[in-house]
Amino acid sequence: MHISRLLKISFWITFLLGYVGVFGFVIDLGPFSLYPFRLFYLILVSILAVRWLTDTREVVRFFHSGVRYGWFFMAWLVYLIFLSIWIVNVDYAKNEIFNLLILLTFILISIYLIEDEQDFQTLMKIWLFFYILNLAIGMWEVMTGNHLPTSKYHISSFSTYKAEVSILYKRSFMPTTFFNNQNNFATYLTLSIPVVFFYVRNTLWRLLLSGAGVFLLLATLSRANLIALFVEALALPFFLSRRQNAIYIPVLITSMVLSVFTVYVIATTPLGIKDQRIQRFYENVRMKIVNFMKGGMGKRELSTRIRIGLIQNSIYYFEKTSGLGTGPGQLEYYIDKYPIAYTYYLKNPHNWWLEILAKYGIPIFILYILFLIYLFYNFLHFRQCPLARGFAIALLGFIPGSISPSGMMTFFPMWAFFIMSIGYIKVLAGKKKCIL
Repeated sequence: MHISRLLKISFWITFLLGYVGVFGFVIDLGPFSLYPFRLFYLILVSILAVRWLTDTREVVRFFHSGVRYGWFFMAWLVYLIFLSIWIVNVDYAKNEIFNLLILLTFILISIYLIEDEQDFQTLMKIWLFFYILNLAIGMWEVMTGNHLPTSKYHISSFSTYKAEVSILYKRSFMPTTFFNNQNNFATYLTLSIPVVFFYVRNTLWRLLLSGAGVFLLLATLSRANLIALFVEALALPFFLSRRQNAIYIPVLITSMVLSVFTVYVIATTPLGIKDQRIQRFYENVRMKIVNFMKGGMGKRELSTRIRIGLIQNSIYYFEKTSGLGTGPGQLEYYIDKYPIAYTYYLKNPHNWWLEILAKYGIPIFILYILFLIYLFYNFLHFRQCPLARGFAIALLGFIPGSISPSGMMTFFPMWAFFIMSIGYIKVLAGKKKCIL
């Protein structure tokens, strides 16, 4: 088999396995672990090295693609090396440095390998395949209360979260699929639903797949992603035709009115039903609504108090670095050893924007904002293309949706979304006409 073809196949397999994460085998190598994605990443890099050794012109083409389309990730790599100079605790830093090196270089390799419409279509089919698989697993979780072993709501995880067993039990019917918790899954749906809506051409399948995604997102009760869904719903009319809006806008207005009425009914009406699945889910929803309407979330909900503490810690240590950032893994070290606000066992900021700012400082934070503007500008430039509209809406939803999940640094769907976004822009720029 030709090395170029072998390189593409290993790339697609690596991209596919990124969604699976640690689901499957995990080999403990002491300071690091090896699982399917990392294993095939090493295979991909090895094949790429052979290609570069046999054709040095490909090295030039790699850096040309990286500089032109992946400038933000190259800058992040350089700054990561710079920040590593003043690492205080290596134990807290090594995993994040290792993960970032893999993910940032994988993005640059992906940009380099996405050459034409066929390459991009393969990635989109992988994305759609996992979206449908996640819908199926999510529906199964909502109906049965069972979860995959990677979920914190899997029965085997209860021993780890002894102080939260009753809370975990009540939330066991929230979908999480391959992710650790419902907030991460909700952010995945926030990124996926608009893309799938504009990618699938058949109207019936489009409505079924996007509607099922919206249902599961609502079932997560992720507040940040419910806001993200609202933002996406408001943005959608600006990307539809007049004929489509003649149907969509009345449906949107009706849905908003019904939602307000439903929220009021749930907040004021206890539910007496024998089915414990429905009862627990309903009471969980009702608790969140009542606390919000009373304005008492900060006082009554433990998760909200913890998040406030994480914000206080993150801002404090960001300021202590004069805006340059604490460095990889060091924020968790400071929150763990020298917290100014108690956050129980949680150390990650649970806010992607704050995590970038606190760990990597103003330079990367500003570049990150510029990068998102760069993506959105290009999506608007190609807004005559259906999929460009889906990417634009997903990006708008991601802005509020990313303030909720934990561990976004290793949240592969976000990095995959960036890969597909840049790959789409790259292919469109070459063809100068719509591909999807």
